[in-house]
Amino acid sequence: MTITVIKILVIVGLTHGLRWLSQKAGPRWGGLMAGLPSTSAVVLFFLACENGEEYATRAADSGAIGLCAGSALALAFSWAASNGRSMAFALAAAGASFVGVAVVTPLILSLAAPLPLLLVICACCLLAAIAQCIPTSACTPATRSRQRTWLGMILRSIIPAVCVVSVTILSQRLGTIGTGLLGTFPCMLTSMIVLTSLEDGVPVASKLAQAFPMGQLATLSFVILFGQLCPLVGAKAALLLGYIAALMTLGIIEWVNRTQLIFHRKEVSVAA
Repeated sequence: MTITVIKILVIVGLTHGLRWLSQKAGPRWGGLMAGLPSTSAVVLFFLACENGEEYATRAADSGAIGLCAGSALALAFSWAASNGRSMAFALAAAGASFVGVAVVTPLILSLAAPLPLLLVICACCLLAAIAQCIPTSACTPATRSRQRTWLGMILRSIIPAVCVVSVTILSQRLGTIGTGLLGTFPCMLTSMIVLTSLEDGVPVASKLAQAFPMGQLATLSFVILFGQLCPLVGAKAALLLGYIAALMTLGIIEWVNRTQLIFHRKEVSVAA
């Protein structure tokens, strides 16, 4: 009971924090930060505590493929929303994309190492690149009513908590592949795009989802490093080192983005 309460408090606190950051720093940073291994780290930590480090390591291996499914979910939502589709249609397309990628997981895992890992890395990078090509238009956040604010706070607490608790409770029945996939399900992204759509409008949510596949590269580095280090140094040390790697990956992504902006501004000034 105590562990369940801790899970709920941690994941709800993270979701509220990311929603606040998205409102202050913009949807792009909200999407990037949602791509950090928040839900994945919580799930893997409690899986290691409840089922052992070997179980958590196997879950991390299948969880890496789940990251591709999460990026596909964000890409489908961003594409549908940027083309003027309703929130319901965009969410349905996102869910179908996640399931479509997830069903091929057993086939990918059946390949000889290191092919599964290489395929995951290539797929995640490709999805991140495609997401950056989705055209987005300037948008103004919708005016929030008191009712929408309260509804947002309630959903912000319920959606991610249900995701994490369900995965950890059902882990014994799902097996390592199912647990790993659901453990990397973008619970906080799903919560944030629903909330952002309700509070700020679907176009703003589209921008948030567009940045998510790039942020998922940070989680990819975390999951890969955790899977490699957990049998050697234990779950706690692997989580710490994996999260450091994720933050470094996010830092590299931002450095590349800033460098591109600087070159673009120089090209514009020279052309002028």
